[in-house]
Formats: sequence, C-alpha cells, structure tokens
Amino acid sequence: MKKAIINKQKKQFVGLIVILVVLVIAYFALVKINKNEENDSETEESIEVLTVDKSQVESLSFIIDGENYLFHKDSDSNWICEKDTAADIDEDAINSLISALESVTAKEEVEDTTYEDDFGFDSPGNVITVGTSGENHTLTIGNYNELLSEYYLKVDGEKVYLIDSSLVTAFNQSYENLLAEETDTEETDTEETNTEEAGTEEVSTEQ
Repeated sequence: MKKAIINKQKKQFVGLIVILVVLVIAYFALVKINKNEENDSETEESIEVLTVDKSQVESLSFIIDGENYLFHKDSDSNWICEKDTAADIDEDAINSLISALESVTAKEEVEDTTYEDDFGFDSPGNVITVGTSGENHTLTIGNYNELLSEYYLKVDGEKVYLIDSSLVTAFNQSYENLLAEETDTEETDTEETNTEEAGTEEVSTEQ
C-alpha cells in the first residue's frame, strides 16, 4: 500500500517537473519572439534624411520632360518660372511640391556603395533642388530597384538611401500642371468684349 502511494507521488512529481520544463521553454520562446518583433519594428522605422521649413523656401528646381525647371519667389512672394517669366504659376501646385520635401524619409541607408554605378545617378530620373534663405539641398533620384520595390536616392551628393515612390510620384509633373487656370472673371470679361464687338459690327452694318 505504502509502495503504491510512493509510486503515485513519484509520478506526480515527475509530472510536475515535466510541466515546469514546458513552462520554462514556453517562457524563453515567448521572450525570443518578442525580441524579434522589437528588432523588426526597429528595422521598419524610417530614417529622416531631409527636413525643410516650408515658410523659408525661396527656390525650387526639378526635371520636367528632360529639362531642368527653376522656380523662385519674387519680391512679392509670387512664384516665377525662370524659363517662362510671364507665366502665371499656380501657387498651390508649387506649395504642394514643397510640402513633399518638408520631411523626406527613407527605408534604409545604403552603406555599401561599391556598385553605385548601378544606382542610376549618372542618368537620374529627377534632380530636385530646394533653396531656403540659408542653404540649398539636392535630392538625386536614381534607378528603381525591382527586387526591393524602392528607388535609390542620393542626398546632397553624399549619402545614398532607399525610398518608396511617394517623392518620385509627387515630382512627376508636367509644366502645364503648374500653371494657374484662367479665372471665371477673365473668361466673362472676354465673352463680354466679344459680345460688344459683335454688337458694334451689327450697328455699323445696318447704317
């Protein structure tokens, strides 16, 4: 009887040991998983490569249809295009582009630039230069990396990063998109002028 009780206690003790071992293994496994998730989270954090004070921007240039277009503010804070100084530039369109530069972030920095010739900076997709009252910054957009689904970006001719398509898309503009549309008032004035001229011609014909 006593022997049976002892055997039963031994089995219970062994069972408790097994449960304890399982719990310890589960604990360390959970700690490892959490640590990996934290590392992944840190890896996914974006890198801020450029910040611009929108209110301080005085000039902006980038490539449109293979040509470099430079825009700057005049003494009245109106945007002027160097290639077409008489054009009426859409202030909102330019401000929207500058907003895209207020905080430029990258997925990661490319530290190994051994094969930089393959990054496409010799024949860039765009070269964006933003000027403030104190300094200029240049962003050179290179090739698209199909494997990573990201673009190469060189900042101020130095560090190289990988970025998503948001900046590329923002500056994929036509010149016409940056021109202010004619107001309804201008159209109305033109129509009234044409009507008056037509009326004058009719009166002259009747006489």
